[in-house]
Amino acid sequence: MSAMDVMLHSSSFLLPLNPVDDTTGTRYALIVLNQSLPRFTPLLWEHAKLRLCADGGANRIYDELPLFFPHEDALAIRNRYKPDVIKGDMDSIRRDVLDFYVNLGTKVIDESQDQDTTDLDKCILYIRDSTLNQETSRLQILATGALGGRFDHEAGNLNVLYRYPDTRIVLLSDDCLIQLLPKSHRHEIHIQSSLEGPHCGLIPIGTPSAKTTTSGLKWDLANTEMRFGGHHPEVKWAERADIVYLTVQLADAKDADVKLDPEGIFSFSAKAGPDNQLYELKLELNDKVNVEESKINIGLRSIVCILEKAEPKWWNKLLRGGKPPHYVKVDWDKWVDEDDDTPTGPGDMDMGGMGGMGGMDFSNFGGMGGMGGMGGMGGMGGMEGLEGLQGLGGMGGLGGLGGMGGMDEFDDSDDEGEEAKSGEKKEETQAPAPAPAPATEEAKTEEPTPVKSDK
Repeated sequence: MSAMDVMLHSSSFLLPLNPVDDTTGTRYALIVLNQSLPRFTPLLWEHAKLRLCADGGANRIYDELPLFFPHEDALAIRNRYKPDVIKGDMDSIRRDVLDFYVNLGTKVIDESQDQDTTDLDKCILYIRDSTLNQETSRLQILATGALGGRFDHEAGNLNVLYRYPDTRIVLLSDDCLIQLLPKSHRHEIHIQSSLEGPHCGLIPIGTPSAKTTTSGLKWDLANTEMRFGGHHPEVKWAERADIVYLTVQLADAKDADVKLDPEGIFSFSAKAGPDNQLYELKLELNDKVNVEESKINIGLRSIVCILEKAEPKWWNKLLRGGKPPHYVKVDWDKWVDEDDDTPTGPGDMDMGGMGGMGGMDFSNFGGMGGMGGMGGMGGMGGMEGLEGLQGLGGMGGLGGLGGMGGMDEFDDSDDEGEEAKSGEKKEETQAPAPAPAPATEEAKTEEPTPVKSDK
């Protein structure tokens, strides 16, 4: 696949006058909406080649700009900061303000007949159709007053960003800058650290972001899925030199679909709760795994996996990349120090009282989404060969058989450890003192069943 084009984002408009960006040739247009003016409005005005007031935004220029220059004559300031265009449905601008700017030669466009678009939308259309917009890639529209006030207005202004993804539009307030990062491009954001930060946020409004990768942030993302309103179950983890314990904590999971790839890609989806809410997650494990020797066990309260590492060694973190997502936590109940570790293959581990079943091989897991309630069937010792069960999708009604076997290995953990640092130990009132070095997650307990293998 060919590399994406790079879209550059610069906030050099926050610096003293440099109306044409020396490196990108950016041309600025300014839209003033009907909210309080940010403190850097005079700078934006000087940068812009075209200045529009959206309806009542003209009131703000008339009333508030003179306050930025308390030692100068107010009328002189109003004459100096004359908008080129006033456009909108004209339901907010005061008559005296309108008359004042008309007398100065400001162009007025009354679109009171159009009640289907916002004033910001109307102004952007004008800019895009103007002679200024000879090359869209060099145009940047700065909009003040788009944030604050009524939330429905704010939401409408955010929606405008999605209506014009090929135009660089920045919504500004005294507190933040908001811009759209279209999925069609790779993005480079050049900040002015003396004026911006230290915080930034990436919010997947509208559509999910299947893979997001960042660099230069304190906590970078590596092929991370993001979605607005997404539901992720809590994941707890611990490790030994040769295996990883992974517990997805989701009670009464239905239609579970779990996949494990040899490259270490673990994906999960299931429905749970009275409304059959869909829960999904995708984890890129720190290294490769042996799918054939890994085990999975779907129980009443959680999905327990014992994953065999392709190469026996301590990972010290579960996932590739930077900081793990908030729903991934260390399971201190299962953790041991590296020095105390005794290698134990998945076949020797207790999978929650399943007797001879010992947990389902990932390589045999498929089509068994309805078996979420088969935990604790301790008397089924002779069912080692489960290949023939792959079509048993309708066995969800066995959920009441849980809890009949040795659950010691998978006792619930209430410890919410965030991140294990090398050499640290965590003390508890029961269970052995846990401990050491890895990433950030947690695990719980349960019972067995199957998964699909992506090879």
